[in-house]
Amino acid sequence: MRLLLYIYFLFNFIFLTSCEPEKKQKKEEEEIKDPEYSVIGYPTKETVEDMFEEMAYHGATQAYLWGTVVLVNDTWRQVNLSVAGPLDFVTYNTLEEKYNTITSNLNTPYMLAFPNLSETGPLILEVPAGPTGGLLNDIESRNIGDIGLTGPDQGEGGKYLILHESWEVPENHNADFIYRAKTNLIWVGTRILTSDDEEVQKLQKAHKIYPLGQKPETNVVSIGNKVFQGWQPEGLAFWEAIHRVVQEEDFPPEDRYILQFLERVGIEKGKEFKPSIQQKKILRKAASHGKAMAESLSNGRRFLITPYYNDGTKWTVHYGGLTNANHVNVNGMKEFDGLVSYCWEAFSVSEGMMQDLIGAGSKYLATYEDQHGDWLNGSFTYELDIPANVPAEKFWSFIVYSQATRTFIENKDRKPGLSSKGNLYQNIDGSFTITMGPKRPKGVPKTNFLYTNPNEGWFAYFRCYDPKKAYYDKTWRLPDIKRIK
Repeated sequence: MRLLLYIYFLFNFIFLTSCEPEKKQKKEEEEIKDPEYSVIGYPTKETVEDMFEEMAYHGATQAYLWGTVVLVNDTWRQVNLSVAGPLDFVTYNTLEEKYNTITSNLNTPYMLAFPNLSETGPLILEVPAGPTGGLLNDIESRNIGDIGLTGPDQGEGGKYLILHESWEVPENHNADFIYRAKTNLIWVGTRILTSDDEEVQKLQKAHKIYPLGQKPETNVVSIGNKVFQGWQPEGLAFWEAIHRVVQEEDFPPEDRYILQFLERVGIEKGKEFKPSIQQKKILRKAASHGKAMAESLSNGRRFLITPYYNDGTKWTVHYGGLTNANHVNVNGMKEFDGLVSYCWEAFSVSEGMMQDLIGAGSKYLATYEDQHGDWLNGSFTYELDIPANVPAEKFWSFIVYSQATRTFIENKDRKPGLSSKGNLYQNIDGSFTITMGPKRPKGVPKTNFLYTNPNEGWFAYFRCYDPKKAYYDKTWRLPDIKRIK
């Protein structure tokens, strides 16, 4: 009898306790039950209005992410056009001239031109022989092709014919190479890879870009002391810039879906941008949230497999989740997250940077965290121990950028980085110790110190120019940036 009672009570206990999770789940489902959006199968009038507003907002946030990719190019385009024409090359040679450009390097002179193929027709680009490395991108950051040492001319120079992808190849063009673009708005940029100032100027002046059949005349203009902002605009200014680009560009069919999102918030080809009060509210909110999304993609990289080493160190491949320069993976899927991640903080996508070239091109590593996984903060002091025998045939550099602007950090002595070209103090074992912080600690050589700004986030790029085999096989490894007391 006792056994039967025991079994009875045990059964009831198990039954009742097993019902508890079901009751809890049912209660939770009731608590999060969607409000009534419809009656007799139709959406209510309030639902229709609310959903249109939601669609406008969600579409605008996606358009913002797409727009960061477009505007990283157009922002620099507007800087160029403020001092020169679309077929003029503008040079950025000195540190001061490059100070507000997005994640630029310290040591190599830049030159850029921003043609509009709808205005020029087929273009001829003349690249001189010599130590240059450049590329062509379209307004959506697709690589059109590389030029110079990493291009098909391999540093021997040559003529390039540049066409829109919809055009036929003209007869008697006499070009050595043909490149096709998906958009009309494109840009040509190159770096001069020599420290000889006379050779830099000679090579820059030898670059020509002109419409097919016309005289090869190109102006080379210095940006000089022009004050400009090199990163994407914010707030409504972001959308005003997008509206301007939409008026100028006929995007390829695969990207025109984004134009539907833009129409919902008052951005339409052939029409003025006069957003309503409600549209402005949506646009401001989408810009704020879109920016946070772009920053999260760029810095958090949750969905992007980018660590360079497999030992838990924080250095990542700087181009994020991109597997090729046209950002379409082997399955035909557009690498949208990877593209936004990259273009939020960087400018230009090249074939060369995706290739493992020994003794040519350059490789970048990026880091945003210290050894503990905390964001790099200008209020604290850090060290980076760079091992001996850095695998770079030409030189290496270490540069600190502001997280807010993605440009050189505006520190007290306007020295945002260091390189092996400088007079650095070298340790007995051949390594280098770089220190970063708001105040230089005692005993730290001035040559090896970089100031940071309190309460300002920062990140760093480590660049190897003409990388050696040890970079790729990882027999040489860069350790984490370490926070010190």
